[in-house]
Amino acid sequence: MNTKRVLDGLLQQKLLTLPAYQRLLAELCPQNERAWFSARLLLAGVGFVLAGVICFFAANWQHLGQALKLALPLAGLLACGLGAWYKGVQNAAGQAFGFGAGVFIGVFLAVFGQVYQTGAFVYQLFGPWCLLLVPLAVLLRNKWFWLMTVYVGAVYWISKNFSWFAPSWPLWYGVNGLFIAAWALAEVFVRQNGRVFCRFLWVPFSVFNLYFALMERVYFAKEWTFLIFALVFAAAALLYAWYKKDIVLWAWNAFMLAGLGSLWVIALDGVFLCFWISTAFFALAGGAVAWAWPRMREDKNNE
Repeated sequence: MNTKRVLDGLLQQKLLTLPAYQRLLAELCPQNERAWFSARLLLAGVGFVLAGVICFFAANWQHLGQALKLALPLAGLLACGLGAWYKGVQNAAGQAFGFGAGVFIGVFLAVFGQVYQTGAFVYQLFGPWCLLLVPLAVLLRNKWFWLMTVYVGAVYWISKNFSWFAPSWPLWYGVNGLFIAAWALAEVFVRQNGRVFCRFLWVPFSVFNLYFALMERVYFAKEWTFLIFALVFAAAALLYAWYKKDIVLWAWNAFMLAGLGSLWVIALDGVFLCFWISTAFFALAGGAVAWAWPRMREDKNNE
């Protein structure tokens, strides 16, 4: 039985106060710094290895035969699959092999398209890749793998509808709808375990809206619709972060508001004036974070 998960559930159902939860967690699940560093070093190692595999194909593409181009990612996929099966997906090693398998699926699809010249657009790679990641995500039951799956699906949708100079409403509706749905699902299925995960979904969500506001402001100087919506989203997220006492989400959206506010001053004459106004916005955001941090911590301790 996972003792921490039981305690998280009791805390979520308000059957334990936060001080009692922290005391029991320290007694029943003492911190193991060596295990903590080991897990993060494993994560970093997996990331570097997978990045090295992708760079290997990119650097040696012209020197590899067609059979070898197809065989190497398939061999990697098979090895990762066997590793996940042997280690089991319940532990860190099995999860790492599962991530490797997910990346090798994408590598094989890319190599297959290049070898046989399927004539597909680049964005079409991410569509089948996302669909193939879904059953693997179900098997792994890893929230970060689900996040990667959402990102791959978002890249497909954005790339299919992307235009540098003409931000479109269908694309805006589609991507925002995707991220809001993913966030809502994460709220239901992840937060019940007492783990903060949803804030990571706000990163691409916010960046996407910032990009749309910037493109509209630069190329359609009299249009402010996307910027207004982005401001509303960031302000709503700021209120939500205060309600949840999530300082990371609060800080992210405070600085997002500062960045969006800076877009309002682009049309002003004078570079120095724009610079100082933008600096003031970001200074206010930093002050808001410094002001909120001790208050959020105190409120959590009093729950």
